[in-house]
Amino acid sequence: MAYTVGLIGIGAMGQALLTRLKLAGHSVQGFDVSPESRAAAEKLGAALKGSAAEAARGARYVHVFVNTDEHMIEATLSANGIVGAMGSDAILILHSTVLPETTRRIAAEAAKRGIRTIDAPITCSSSSRFPTSATARLTSCRAA
Repeated sequence: MAYTVGLIGIGAMGQALLTRLKLAGHSVQGFDVSPESRAAAEKLGAALKGSAAEAARGARYVHVFVNTDEHMIEATLSANGIVGAMGSDAILILHSTVLPETTRRIAAEAAKRGIRTIDAPITCSSSSRFPTSATARLTSCRAA
């Protein structure tokens, strides 16, 4: 079954996931603050949106790849954040390495709206120093 997937943060790791999602037949709505990442994501088949909230709206799954706790809180809990735009019963997947307190705060707010949260930090390795979506290998660290 194909889903609509939101992808927030479309750098090297986000592009690697985007490539795999498209290969699996999913529709991907993406957002990134970087013009270079947005251009690369568009070439890979993402439907670019003007904000994280727009990319999350209507998505069954929303994957988030951002750099800091501050960015994670802004992307998820701000007035124009992901959590406010997601439908109940959607799944929010946090791939960034952030503090446990940040993850718990986001998960608690998401749960109030019926949204499940998965904490799944990812590392990215490649045969080169700068991975591309074709060469990147993603490894998820998640609890059972």
